Amino acid sequence: MGARVRFGVPPNGRRGLDVRKDGRGEYFLLDLPADLPVEVVDVQPKMRHALLLIRDNGEKQKYLLGHDERHWFVAAVPGKSVHSVATAMAALRPNEAQSRNGRVRRQGEWFFVPRPDLKPDPQLVFRNEPISRGRGSKPHLCEELYRTDGITVCVCPQHPAGVSDSEMNAIVATNRRARGWGWRRMTRDASVYVRGKVRHGDHATIRLDAWHQVYLNNERFASWAERIVFLD
Repeated sequence: MGARVRFGVPPNGRRGLDVRKDGRGEYFLLDLPADLPVEVVDVQPKMRHALLLIRDNGEKQKYLLGHDERHWFVAAVPGKSVHSVATAMAALRPNEAQSRNGRVRRQGEWFFVPRPDLKPDPQLVFRNEPISRGRGSKPHLCEELYRTDGITVCVCPQHPAGVSDSEMNAIVATNRRARGWGWRRMTRDASVYVRGKVRHGDHATIRLDAWHQVYLNNERFASWAERIVFLD
């Protein structure tokens, strides 16, 4: 699939897979113990995708490694019936985006399902709003966004998944530097709808002419994935 791979020693015992960059470009870094079995289950060179299996204390951990538009990526894949790149991609696709009337669009880890009958109050529509999966990921910027429900949280680089107001106040009270961490109020796990252009530096801009509901891929359901949330 044309990718470089490096094996490292897990710092502080923390193992993981990541995409890093050096003078020659991007590469996959596998921070894994030397005695941990790693198996390449499937490779699709034309797609530049591969499915990796790691057996860790009896648990079968599966990862999809691939190239998406401009960059390499790693995604933890949930499910027991994943045995190929094709089934891994299907497992990552949210149920709401499996079969729908109209064209489902995707940009990175986000899926956009048509909701042409939605007519939100114009006063509740926000412009140039970010959506993020948390854990310090680079947000996608939405030209028009409408949300319902969800939980309001305070987010900063040190707490990318968000904390409550009381938790933020406690953090600031015990750490003088925390006040300057760039806190921002966002909504976690809301029902989100977007329309217009959706931009991201790693992906081609897409344009949604009608309202679409936003869904995060299923990576968060893999127990071996890092904590992932839906923030907007």
